[in-house]
Parts: sequence; structure tokens; C-alpha cells
Amino acid sequence: MFNPSRSSVSRAEFVKALVAEGVPESPGYIPIPIYRMPLFQNHAFFAGKWPIKDLGLTTMDYRKVTCETTEMILRDGIQFRINESMSEEFIREVGQAVRKVSSHYAKS
Repeated sequence: MFNPSRSSVSRAEFVKALVAEGVPESPGYIPIPIYRMPLFQNHAFFAGKWPIKDLGLTTMDYRKVTCETTEMILRDGIQFRINESMSEEFIREVGQAVRKVSSHYAKS
């Protein structure tokens, strides 16, 4: 997790430096939490209806939902792609690049 209070650059600049080191990463995952997407905000499931709510089986209102952890992860997270085809050496190189960039941009 990128910690903006410990870095002298933004998350985007930090990721740009990682990419320059050969680490194919990207800032974040999705731009907003799913519960803020119009489909959820408007309860527009199933052609504009939400049977569970229509039947009185839930009082859920996604317009009132907040999740601080989700917000923080989407704001400060960096997506590292790892899969079974990557060698241990490559994974170690990614770790070294992260340490290098972190050290370079660490607030003193």
C-alpha cells in the first residue's frame, strides 16, 4: 500500500518511477467503490428493479454506504500483478525496485 504521508511524490508519480524501473504496475484498481456506481446508487438491478427491496426484504440503501477501508485501498493502493509464470528472480527484482523507489522518494 502506498503511504502518501511517507512519500514526497504522489501515487501516480511513484508508479511512474516503478514503471521506469521495469515494474509493470498501475495505480489503483477501479476509480470508485462499486457501491458508488450508478447501478448500485440507483438500485437499478434487473431492468431498473430490485426485487429484494421491492418485496420489503431489505432496507439497504447504497447511497448511504461508506467503507473507509475500501476508500483507502482504492485511493492509495498500487496494483501489483503476480502470476505463476513469473520467476522468483523477477519477483525479487520487483521487490528491489519497490525498495529503491521508496527510498528515493521517502520523506526525510
